[in-house]
Amino acid sequence: MIGATDKCGTPTFVEMVGSFRRGFKPRSAWSLGLEVEKLPVDAATGAALPYEGARASIRSILEMYEAARPSRRVLEGENLIALEGGWGTITLEPGGQVEWSSPPARDLAELEEMLRDHLEILDRSRELGVRWIARGVHPEQSLDAMIWMPKQRYRIMRDYLGRRGRHAHRMMTQTASVQVSVDYADEADWREKFRAGFLLAPLAVAAFANSRTYEGRDSGWASFRSGIWRETDPDRCGAPGFVFKPEFTLADWTRYLVEMPMMFVRGPDGLEAAGGMLFSEFMRDGWKGRCASMDDWLLHVTGVFTEARTKTYIELRSADLQPDDRIIEVPRFWVGLMYDTAAREAALSLLGWGPRGTLPTAAEWREAIETAAREGAEARLRGRRLGDLAGEALGIARAAALAR
Repeated sequence: MIGATDKCGTPTFVEMVGSFRRGFKPRSAWSLGLEVEKLPVDAATGAALPYEGARASIRSILEMYEAARPSRRVLEGENLIALEGGWGTITLEPGGQVEWSSPPARDLAELEEMLRDHLEILDRSRELGVRWIARGVHPEQSLDAMIWMPKQRYRIMRDYLGRRGRHAHRMMTQTASVQVSVDYADEADWREKFRAGFLLAPLAVAAFANSRTYEGRDSGWASFRSGIWRETDPDRCGAPGFVFKPEFTLADWTRYLVEMPMMFVRGPDGLEAAGGMLFSEFMRDGWKGRCASMDDWLLHVTGVFTEARTKTYIELRSADLQPDDRIIEVPRFWVGLMYDTAAREAALSLLGWGPRGTLPTAAEWREAIETAAREGAEARLRGRRLGDLAGEALGIARAAALAR
């Protein structure tokens, strides 16, 4: 157990819990955020794009985007790896997936306008010979043919996760998702929303399953992307056991992360491999003569990949990438259910879980989400077709979103 202080001095456990409590916001200040990963390929050949050195390349996409919007460059050495602006950020995933993170939006209408502007700019990359794949997993390219982006973070993750799960490299280079961020008012509000992010995940997986094919063949999964996450790293994926208990706190989330192996740590010349050292060990013993810092803690938090995760907001991660005209349905689903208590409880009651039912065990939840990933809308839960339940939940969410 990590107490209020530790031998190395900083950060304290209380301070780490406080890093999440800083997310508390009154309802009047709640916003929503969106992250969309897109898979670019060479329009002529369907091949993964090189980072640079070709007309159709990842760097050329970034430079095109930079020319279209006021941007600040983020470099790693001489490599352009991200763009930042009032319109949000563009970052690169390991296999060249281009991820747009929106700035906070006041409502769905504002978010939809931001998304439309972003997609319109990406569409201009056709002039570079780029085509965008609207699937949750690359449907054609072999894993061996994927090209890794020149980021030290990903070099470390490639080595570490490659030893943890047989699909880890496929997750890193070939998957794409739509992720939604929502705010929370206080610890009780956080608990109910965070738990709901996991309990409603089977509905989201089934509703937005869009990754059946990989390497030109049927995977046997409606959402192979979700299946891939099942075999990436058991230490940092899935769900922490405490979310299936009636009561839990931000301290439980913090303890879960404190006892999670670290993938990387900041060294004098950038990120270095941490070799699976627990963050609690880093706090107790330090690393190469220095103590853990709050910056180290915040970096460590970015390396957890549970179905929902908390930073200073709750990030909901269950949906495959959708066709452009359906992307907005993912935030509509989550915002409608997360920002309306009655809607959330009604959706949970469809599953027999939550305030009006009983909580599933961790094993029951894992079975439900894997069944949803394998069978999609045709999966059955408690005797009902999951596609029907998801349709009802989407209806509840849309009505709540319109009323907001």
